[in-house]
Amino acid sequence: ILTLSNFDFQGIQMKNQKVLAADLAHLEAILDTQIAGLIGFEIFEGYDLLFNYQAGMLRLIHPSQTQNFITAMSARLSTSSIPFELMQQLPLFEVWVAGQSLTVGLDTGASSNLLSETWFGHLELSISNITETDLSGAEGKSGWVKKGELDKIQVADVAFDSVPTIFKKITNLKNAYGDELDGLTGYELLHRQITLVSFSNKTMHFFRKSL
Repeated sequence: ILTLSNFDFQGIQMKNQKVLAADLAHLEAILDTQIAGLIGFEIFEGYDLLFNYQAGMLRLIHPSQTQNFITAMSARLSTSSIPFELMQQLPLFEVWVAGQSLTVGLDTGASSNLLSETWFGHLELSISNITETDLSGAEGKSGWVKKGELDKIQVADVAFDSVPTIFKKITNLKNAYGDELDGLTGYELLHRQITLVSFSNKTMHFFRKSL
């Protein structure tokens, strides 16, 4: 653990902030870029987050302005709203896969969907391109896990097709966030539309072009 005397992220400032120090060389190798560190809820707390991967933009919105953004976006894009429960810093919400209801957490840093390995047998008929892969986590630990593409994930009235998903033990996640947690999702849902995660209203908003 290190102490940063000063930290400034686009005007969000912290002084004498304690941070974890870890070797991120494996992530740098995967992404082929230098990484100074990882930031998360401690930095974003108090703001709602607008993700626009197509524009390469993350916007931090003060909750007093969130409704203005929703109104402006809804005037030109189809909008879907998904309530979530905030468990510590993790939004939990319901998704449907092959007629089964699952509870997943939104991890904005997750590059692939993650589900408990206990779901693999239940969903196998709805999984394509099944393989085994060596999975490395943020701490550099690795292991062989099953991977495939879920034919469809339904979130409220929005369907996500061909979603890459990894199946592995999630005992540590269940211990941290509750036994009802079935997995995590992140980039694979967020990059397919503009997404507003409103921590102040405990609601996610998907903005998509109307068909």
